[in-house]
Amino acid sequence: MEPLSPLPALPRAATLAHSAPEVFAPMADALLWRQIEGGVQQCMRLLEYTMADVYGPKTLLRSGLLPAALVQGHPGYLHALQGVEPVGGRRLHVAALDLVRGPEGSWALRALHTQAPSGLVASRWSDAHAAIGLQQVAKAYQSLLRGISARAPGGGQAHIALLTPGPYNESYAEHAYLARYLGLSLAQGSDLLVRDEMLYLQTLQGLQRVHALIKWVDDAWLDPLELRADSTLGVPGLVQVLRRGHVLLANAPGSGFLESSALLALMPALARQVLGQALQLATLPEGWSGDGSGGPVVGGSFETPSVQWRVFALADEAGAWTVFPAVPADAPAAMGAPGAAGTAAARTPIVTSRAAENLFWLGRYTERTENTVRLSRVALDALGGEDQSCQPLLAWLSALALQHGLVAPGVPPAQQARRMFERSLVAGVWDTRHCTGVAFNMQALVLAASRVRERMSPEHWGWVMQAQESLRLPQAETLHDPVQAQRVLVHISGLLAALTGAQSERMARDDGWRLLSIGRYIERLDFLAGALAQALHTGSLSAQAGFDAVLALFDSTIRFDAQYPPSRTLDALLALVLSDPDNPRALACVLHALRACLRDMGDLAQGRTAELAARLPQLPHPPVQAPWLGAQDAPQLSALLQECRMAARATSDALNSLFFAHRGNASQSVGA
Repeated sequence: MEPLSPLPALPRAATLAHSAPEVFAPMADALLWRQIEGGVQQCMRLLEYTMADVYGPKTLLRSGLLPAALVQGHPGYLHALQGVEPVGGRRLHVAALDLVRGPEGSWALRALHTQAPSGLVASRWSDAHAAIGLQQVAKAYQSLLRGISARAPGGGQAHIALLTPGPYNESYAEHAYLARYLGLSLAQGSDLLVRDEMLYLQTLQGLQRVHALIKWVDDAWLDPLELRADSTLGVPGLVQVLRRGHVLLANAPGSGFLESSALLALMPALARQVLGQALQLATLPEGWSGDGSGGPVVGGSFETPSVQWRVFALADEAGAWTVFPAVPADAPAAMGAPGAAGTAAARTPIVTSRAAENLFWLGRYTERTENTVRLSRVALDALGGEDQSCQPLLAWLSALALQHGLVAPGVPPAQQARRMFERSLVAGVWDTRHCTGVAFNMQALVLAASRVRERMSPEHWGWVMQAQESLRLPQAETLHDPVQAQRVLVHISGLLAALTGAQSERMARDDGWRLLSIGRYIERLDFLAGALAQALHTGSLSAQAGFDAVLALFDSTIRFDAQYPPSRTLDALLALVLSDPDNPRALACVLHALRACLRDMGDLAQGRTAELAARLPQLPHPPVQAPWLGAQDAPQLSALLQECRMAARATSDALNSLFFAHRGNASQSVGA
């Protein structure tokens, strides 16, 4: 057979500046690595050529060198991409290759991964990995991003995003790590939309054009309109954006047939015909049944490999390939962060609408969990203490517990059936089916946190997991034990304190963080205003036990005792929980913090958040003799508390309409 007519010139093999023998120890490892490296580079050149031919002139198929059934009969071959030229002229940018070593020490290629090559971040770092050199890996990432940026629409100013299936994918932590390390926008399919045959990311700043997408989603799921109709991971209209050349996808969709194990058996012949070279890296012997899905191992010295190793290949800006093993999870400090597109220039962080919404609800559910924990503790203390016969106190706690779903519906109030109420309250700590108490809110907190895990430190995420673990359903004999429930609630209180500290001090203070804080303040304002209104309504503040319980629920007992000794007057309590500017749970302080966060976001949405800040009610600061001070059920105070609650809910609704949905006016661009 005559050599095939070549496609456009293949890139030269990479020459690595950091492949000098002195970085390897011992020398035998250096020589072995060079052999593997050269074999992988040759393999990637061959795969790039093969994919370009299959979706282009089909020379290999017409010659019979590639069986049509193996390619076009493979589920990874995408007919919708036939004839579509990739932006920048390159189809493969990242690949993972699984190597095996037989008993005699030789290495062979066992599997290829080009659609969603996971494992770039490893939990361990062996001597063989260390020999490659961390700086080489960092430079490989930098060069990859520079190459993608240069080839993408927008050139050096291209906006690059990393597409992930989301937090339920087993590799999501790796995706989040890479996006953070590389300075890319981490996006799920729901974060992206197509308008006028362009791809956009939905952000707090509005729709941001995406010029390049590094994807970790299998190809078939990328576009429900032209590929898998049941996909919720992709973007409707994405294939049409590719056809028009308006986005670079790395890797280009349609590489799935390259992952066929049967292709490995054909690679030696392909290398000889296409490259005019012998294949440097042996392939694991495979048979092929002719159905496109590969075949079984037919024998040979690699039948039971003693060692398996995954290596990665990244295309650099010149089109050559850099090869290295997985990167250790603690490597960035040694590597040095490459930043977006491999530059040191700072860029304004992009907060997606999805991330913003989940941060907002993370703040709300963190605060809501704290509130239900504190309310449960106050209630259990009252029900089991010396004040259990205080009817106004029991009426107040019963009303709040029912209002916030801490007890099952239909349970009689504590003043009517105290033990039955206590039993239901204890069970409600763990119950997520009939109650919306501690466990329910913790479950929602964990869900919101998992969706923005890329923004959380390992310690922060660890506290979330510990809190969730603490609420596992106990044994039947302790399910209704108030003492056991109090132990758990105390433990969770400590973990929640760590969580709120991490949210306040260990997260980047961008607009996403501001929304998290706003979520907390909205929840706190609504809860505390409602609790105080209910205390006034039930007359709980007229009793010493009720007075103390309100202070405990506002987490203000210590401050009250220090500021107003030995006073137990209603004026003093109202001044502390309503107007004290230094009490973080005083309504005036909460409103002030909420107002400040909204104003700080005033550059978004045409200044609408500043308008929201201006609408919040104003509370007087002491010393003020307001008309309701000293009047327990004054209509003015009740109206003020109701105004606070309505303002909290109106602010939440307004933020939802401003920031958390851009799809309403989207027009999908689909068609040939």
